[in-house]
Order: sequence, then C-alpha cells, then structure tokens
Amino acid sequence: MSKFVISSLTVGMAMSTLCGCSTSPECSAVEPFHASSAVPTVRTTSVKSTPTAVKAHAAAVAAKPVHPASPYDVEGFRTFVEDGRLWVFKDGSEDLAKFIAHGEPAKMVVLPGKGPNGMTMKGTDRDVMMEYVLGKPGYRVFVEDGRLWVFEDGSEDLAKFIEHGEPAKMVVLPGKGPNGMTMKGTDRDVMMAYALAKPGFRVFIEDGRLWVFREGSDDLAKFIEHGEPAKIVVRPGKGPNGMTVKSVDGAIIDAYMAAQ
Repeated sequence: MSKFVISSLTVGMAMSTLCGCSTSPECSAVEPFHASSAVPTVRTTSVKSTPTAVKAHAAAVAAKPVHPASPYDVEGFRTFVEDGRLWVFKDGSEDLAKFIAHGEPAKMVVLPGKGPNGMTMKGTDRDVMMEYVLGKPGYRVFVEDGRLWVFEDGSEDLAKFIEHGEPAKMVVLPGKGPNGMTMKGTDRDVMMAYALAKPGFRVFIEDGRLWVFREGSDDLAKFIEHGEPAKIVVRPGKGPNGMTVKSVDGAIIDAYMAAQ
C-alpha cells in the first residue's frame, strides 16, 4: 500500500512540475499529449461485458448462415445440401462468398433432377452448375455458350486455356459430347476419351484404340507413368463404335462395357 502512495505522489509531483503549477491536488493544467511531448498521457478504458451485450453477440453468431462440409464437394467446386437440394458454386468465387455470408440469393438458377442421384440443383450460374455435373476424373471441363471445352487435367493446354482463353487452333466435335453437346478442345483423343469415360474407369485413346483401367488402380498408375504394359488383353472391334479395346485384364473390359 505504501509503495502505491509513494508512486502516486511522485507521478503527481512530476506532472505538476511539467505544467508549471503548484503541487496542489486541485491542479488540472496538464496539457494533452502530442507527438512532440516528452511525456505521454496514458489513458485506460475499461470495457465491461454486460448480459445484454453477450446475448446480442450470441444472437449475431447464431443468425449467420452455417454450412457444414458436403459429401458432394469435388475439386474446384463447393456444394451445400439444403432441404434435399444441392447448391453448387465455383470454389473461390464471389457468388460462393455471398452465399456463405448471406444465404440464399434473390436470383438463382434451378435445375430439377440434374444433380447427383437425381437431386435438384440450385445456384447462380447455369454454366458452373453444368461444369459440376459434367466433370469426370482426369479431365477439366468448361461450359461456354452451351458448348463443352474438354482438357486433360494438369496438361499444358489446360494451363494455356485458363490463362489466355480460346486457343487459335482447336478441334470441334459437334454433337459428340454429353446430351449431344458440341465439344471443343485441342486434342481429339482426349476429347473422345472423355466422352467414353464411365464411373469407376479411366480410359485413354491411342492410335484409335481404347485403353481401359479401373479408377485408382495400380495398373492405372503404372500406365500413366510408364505407358503400355508388357502383358495386355486385346479385343478387336469390341469397344464403343467398333473400337479395339485394350487392358491388363479381360474382366476389366467386360465390366467397362457393361457399365452405364
């Protein structure tokens, strides 16, 4: 206690000396602090949490839309399930940020039955929603003016398209895409492989022949890294449109052909 009193008196005397008045308790002539002052005036502010303030903060937090992770998220897209309907947005987009902050927008696009398992899709951009639906492992697709651009994921052509837009030289395949869409790209084999890809399988076209592998398999990884394997099964004319089909196992070809 005594230390506190001494310190207070010392500070009081120092402040009185600075302002040029007596050491009287009534002294109130201390000037406000400026950047050029030798001794700053220290002010403290006490902030008290009241029950009303706490309740107001809790209400504000509760009012903000909460969107848990969705099992339908895929690379490049964010999805949200509400009342059995699937909201779809481009990851990192302004529309996504607004939806997270404010919830359902005033203007939206609704595509009944077009989502996974026949779900109704909702969003703010029809092309983005269609890109989500038409995406396949190993490919990147973009919908522009009702046409489907197709690129191999991670390719140099994809990087150029993202940076510069439509290339000077391209391949156009009218009516060859999903639902009869026109496909556009820079590599015909990549585009046709995309069109022939089925869930659970990865396919590649080389010299007009169709390679088929199980998605995520060791054989697929080896093929991507090393090319044609030493042991293969070949079925001439048994693929789509009479194509020759090649794989490491005849059972894989049978399963692919039976898949929808």
